Order: sequence, then structure tokens, then C-alpha cells
Amino acid sequence: MCSNQDGELLLAETAASAGATSERAQALLEVLRRVVPFDAAWIALADPFRSSYSSLASADLDDRVVDLLRDGDRPACGLVAACGPAAFVGGLPGL
Repeated sequence: MCSNQDGELLLAETAASAGATSERAQALLEVLRRVVPFDAAWIALADPFRSSYSSLASADLDDRVVDLLRDGDRPACGLVAACGPAAFVGGLPGL
């Protein structure tokens, strides 16, 4: 695990690096895991004007969960709110 200051700098450098948004998002998850260990994660880009989102990257999620999260017309806020380890998967519709 990195120190907070080192981790913050590494996250900022990764976010500001060259590359496609999805590549930087995947790199952010790899860096973030060193700063804040997690079992699984997902990053999406919200479009507030259309009330939708675009899935950018994920780490260690079951394929069924990733498929469900990729449905950009579904509101993501309810999914984020239920992010406890067991509650998250059990709280997703269709799983």
C-alpha cells in the first residue's frame, strides 16, 4: 500500500496521462488498488444531460455484473449506493 501523498500523486499522474479515457480508467483502478485495496471495482463516465453513463473500466467483477453495469440507460446511483460486498451482488436485479 502506498502512502496517501504518494498515492494521490500517482493517481493524478495516471488521470492526466496520455491515452484513451478507458485506458486511463483501467490504469486508475490498478493504481487505486495499491492505495486503497478493494475486491472489485467499476468506473463509469456519467452524462448528466442524458441521465446515462458509459462504462469505462472494471476490475475483478463477475461477467454478469459487468454486463449489467454496461447498460448505460440504467441509473447508476442505486448501484453505487449498494456497494457492500454481499449486498452489492445480491442487490443487483437479475443476479
